[in-house]
Amino acid sequence: MIRVCFYLIILFTIGSGSFSASGQSIRPIPLNKHYFEIPEEDSLNQVFYKLVSFTADSTKIERVFTRNNQINRITRTSPLVDEYQEQTIEQFDADGQLKSKTTANLANSKFITSYFTNGEQVAQVMYRGEHKYSIFRPGYESPRQTLENDFEPRPNEKKSDFGFFLRERTKFSKNEWPSIRHHVVIGVLVDEFGTVKEVVWANPLGAEKRVADKFLKALQAWKKGFLPAMDEWGNPVEAWTYYHYRAGGRIESAQLIINFNRP
Repeated sequence: MIRVCFYLIILFTIGSGSFSASGQSIRPIPLNKHYFEIPEEDSLNQVFYKLVSFTADSTKIERVFTRNNQINRITRTSPLVDEYQEQTIEQFDADGQLKSKTTANLANSKFITSYFTNGEQVAQVMYRGEHKYSIFRPGYESPRQTLENDFEPRPNEKKSDFGFFLRERTKFSKNEWPSIRHHVVIGVLVDEFGTVKEVVWANPLGAEKRVADKFLKALQAWKKGFLPAMDEWGNPVEAWTYYHYRAGGRIESAQLIINFNRP
């Protein structure tokens, strides 16, 4: 039997709530392969759809299904209370088995993700803030402390150099600065050899194209490569990673936000 280290985190307290049928969305919401909403008429890019409901305590539940009506993901987001807002994301495989579960505090970006095989937890990563991670996999005697989450693809360069590269290419002139807030998500697909296969604008309803193009071109210009993601067994695998940008409004500077690797 695989020995797995379980973290006890006071930060994460799992609650439950009763289902409120009156809070359920009637119409399915179409999603692309990155789990972002797309126009209803964009059937070419639709891969999933989601139904939204709310519990009696105002917890938002988003159930994502394939076009064949198979459950793929369930996200639960609780209301913000005293600088704590819990979000859980359960990801399922094609057989309906739990692949991973993430629990995060959206108020401070700390999170813990557990990975499962045949219903058994086999690996885990915890983000403790300040770019500090604890990672456990089969064969580890104890969790390894690191400054990178190697379950995700990451630039083959220092974070500071990568950040500087992007900032220099995503500046807006005063005349270019959007009058309203935009949220742009750029997805980068990296294969098991570290080769970038795709760089795409993942959330087409989040911003104007001219704003998204600036960030898209910045990521496309990065030529120093990426390190591949590692799976729960420590093997390199093809995976997406996502970069979140916000630009527009009163502050005349774009902000790069690195989220845990969920769109």
